[in-house]
Amino acid sequence: GVLVLAKHRRALLGFQDALRHGEVVKVYQALLAGNVTEDRWRVSMSLARRRGEVRVDTGGKPAVSEFAVLRHLDGATLVRVRLHTGRMHQIRVHAAHSGHPVLGDPRYGDFTANRAWRRRGLRRLFLHAERLAFDWDGSHYEIRTPLPPELDAVVQTAEGAP
Repeated sequence: GVLVLAKHRRALLGFQDALRHGEVVKVYQALLAGNVTEDRWRVSMSLARRRGEVRVDTGGKPAVSEFAVLRHLDGATLVRVRLHTGRMHQIRVHAAHSGHPVLGDPRYGDFTANRAWRRRGLRRLFLHAERLAFDWDGSHYEIRTPLPPELDAVVQTAEGAP
């Protein structure tokens, strides 16, 4: 996935400020359990941390995620997710609350689906930071990274590719 490091304190503080003000575009790919029927949907539900877990909670902090279907696989749906906020476990909780948890998620996921996809080669959470974009110091930065080989292999297998 994408990782941003700052060489100087000024850059670090600028990036943190951009994150706080929602000026950083954060895009992920995730494989969700089941066949999602909508092409696009938006989840706008506040989240709160309770006893080590994050839960939907009207008294929590606002969290907004936009989901878009990339393709349907055998019993799963590959989606792109754009975060408008950056809460801990946001995608995982929003996906689970929508009835389609992220595959491979031991905390918020579906145990039966995870076990079935483990037999198909999924050995970890299928959540990948695909793109990060931001402006800083008069320049535009965009970092993209493809699915790692182990996740791409799961997609290829599910599509019936050799």
